[in-house]
Amino acid sequence: MSAFFQTFVSLSIISAAPLLTCPYMGANAIIELGGEIKKPHRTIPISLLISIPLVAVLYIAMSFVAVGVTGWEACANKPLIESARAFLSTPALNFFIIGGAVLAI
Repeated sequence: MSAFFQTFVSLSIISAAPLLTCPYMGANAIIELGGEIKKPHRTIPISLLISIPLVAVLYIAMSFVAVGVTGWEACANKPLIESARAFLSTPALNFFIIGGAVLAI
Protein backbone atom coordinates (compact mmCIF):
# COMPACT_ATOMS: atom_id res chain seq x y z
CA MET A 1 0.00 0.00 0.00
CA SER A 2 1.13 3.52 -0.67
CA ALA A 3 2.04 5.85 2.16
CA PHE A 4 -0.77 8.20 1.11
CA PHE A 5 -3.37 5.44 1.34
CA GLN A 6 -2.14 4.30 4.76
CA THR A 7 -2.16 7.87 6.09
CA PHE A 8 -5.59 8.61 4.60
CA VAL A 9 -7.15 5.45 6.07
CA SER A 10 -5.53 6.02 9.49
CA LEU A 11 -6.71 9.63 9.68
CA SER A 12 -10.18 8.65 8.49
CA ILE A 13 -10.59 6.04 11.20
CA ILE A 14 -9.26 8.37 13.90
CA SER A 15 -11.61 11.18 12.86
CA ALA A 16 -14.64 8.88 12.48
CA ALA A 17 -14.30 7.19 15.87
CA PRO A 18 -15.56 10.14 17.97
CA LEU A 19 -18.45 10.69 15.58
CA LEU A 20 -19.56 7.08 15.86
CA THR A 21 -19.35 7.07 19.65
CA CYS A 22 -22.60 8.99 20.01
CA PRO A 23 -24.76 6.60 17.91
CA TYR A 24 -23.27 3.56 19.62
CA MET A 25 -24.03 5.07 23.02
CA GLY A 26 -27.69 4.77 22.07
CA ALA A 27 -27.29 1.16 23.13
CA ASN A 28 -27.54 2.38 26.72
CA ALA A 29 -31.13 3.43 26.03
CA ILE A 30 -31.94 -0.16 25.10
CA ILE A 31 -30.38 -1.48 28.28
CA GLU A 32 -32.36 0.98 30.42
CA LEU A 33 -35.58 -0.48 28.96
CA GLY A 34 -34.56 -3.98 30.07
CA GLY A 35 -37.17 -4.03 32.82
CA GLU A 36 -39.97 -3.71 30.30
CA ILE A 37 -38.75 -6.34 27.83
CA LYS A 38 -39.60 -10.04 27.95
CA LYS A 39 -36.45 -12.13 28.48
CA PRO A 40 -34.07 -9.13 28.55
CA HIS A 41 -31.04 -11.32 29.24
CA ARG A 42 -31.59 -12.91 25.81
CA THR A 43 -33.26 -10.14 23.79
CA ILE A 44 -30.85 -7.26 24.49
CA PRO A 45 -27.63 -9.05 23.47
CA ILE A 46 -29.28 -10.39 20.31
CA SER A 47 -30.58 -6.94 19.39
CA LEU A 48 -27.13 -5.42 19.87
CA LEU A 49 -25.43 -8.19 17.89
CA ILE A 50 -27.82 -7.56 15.00
CA SER A 51 -28.11 -3.76 15.06
CA ILE A 52 -24.46 -2.71 15.47
CA PRO A 53 -23.10 -4.68 12.48
CA LEU A 54 -26.16 -3.67 10.43
CA VAL A 55 -25.57 0.03 11.09
CA ALA A 56 -21.84 -0.37 10.38
CA VAL A 57 -22.62 -2.00 7.02
CA LEU A 58 -25.03 0.85 6.19
CA TYR A 59 -22.38 3.48 7.03
CA ILE A 60 -19.80 1.70 4.88
CA ALA A 61 -22.27 1.25 2.00
CA MET A 62 -23.14 4.97 2.11
CA SER A 63 -19.46 5.83 2.01
CA PHE A 64 -18.87 3.61 -1.03
CA VAL A 65 -21.84 5.13 -2.85
CA ALA A 66 -20.75 8.70 -2.04
CA VAL A 67 -17.19 8.07 -3.18
CA GLY A 68 -18.36 6.11 -6.21
CA VAL A 69 -20.65 8.90 -7.37
CA THR A 70 -18.40 11.92 -6.89
CA GLY A 71 -14.90 10.59 -6.18
CA TRP A 72 -13.02 10.88 -2.92
CA GLU A 73 -11.61 14.33 -3.73
CA ALA A 74 -15.13 15.76 -4.00
CA CYS A 75 -16.26 13.99 -0.80
CA ALA A 76 -13.35 15.11 1.38
CA ASN A 77 -14.41 17.54 4.12
CA LYS A 78 -17.89 18.00 2.65
CA PRO A 79 -21.30 16.88 3.89
CA LEU A 80 -22.98 13.84 2.38
CA ILE A 81 -25.58 16.08 0.76
CA GLU A 82 -23.03 17.10 -1.88
CA SER A 83 -22.82 13.52 -3.14
CA ALA A 84 -26.58 13.09 -2.93
CA ARG A 85 -27.12 16.13 -5.17
CA ALA A 86 -25.05 14.42 -7.87
CA PHE A 87 -27.51 11.57 -8.43
CA LEU A 88 -30.87 12.43 -6.80
CA SER A 89 -33.54 14.54 -8.45
CA THR A 90 -34.74 17.60 -6.54
CA PRO A 91 -37.98 15.96 -5.31
CA ALA A 92 -36.11 12.83 -4.18
CA LEU A 93 -33.46 14.93 -2.45
CA ASN A 94 -36.12 16.97 -0.63
CA PHE A 95 -37.90 13.75 0.39
CA PHE A 96 -34.75 12.36 1.99
CA ILE A 97 -33.88 15.66 3.69
CA ILE A 98 -37.35 16.00 5.22
CA GLY A 99 -37.49 12.28 6.05
CA GLY A 100 -34.12 12.46 7.77
CA ALA A 101 -35.21 15.48 9.80
CA VAL A 102 -38.43 13.77 10.89
CA LEU A 103 -36.64 10.53 11.82
CA ALA A 104 -34.00 12.45 13.78
CA ILE A 105 -36.65 13.81 16.16
